[in-house]
Amino acid sequence: MVCDGHLSVVGSSNLDFRSLWFNAECNVLIADDTVAKTLEAQFHADVTYATEIQLDQWLTRGVVHRAGDRLARGLRALL
Repeated sequence: MVCDGHLSVVGSSNLDFRSLWFNAECNVLIADDTVAKTLEAQFHADVTYATEIQLDQWLTRGVVHRAGDRLARGLRALL
């Protein structure tokens, strides 16, 4: 995560309650403009390779994908 082009947070945790409170995650806060600019540039480069999933694509996903979604939803308390 980059904030205001100056502060960066790099680490293994997701920005959700479970990762921040229960999992043994580690992050580092970096106050450096050069690092922030480098991370922002990498993010924008990564976005050029990303593919947006449209609603019609999501609704027509396969049986295996839907079954995996249901399994993950059922196990969410453990994940």
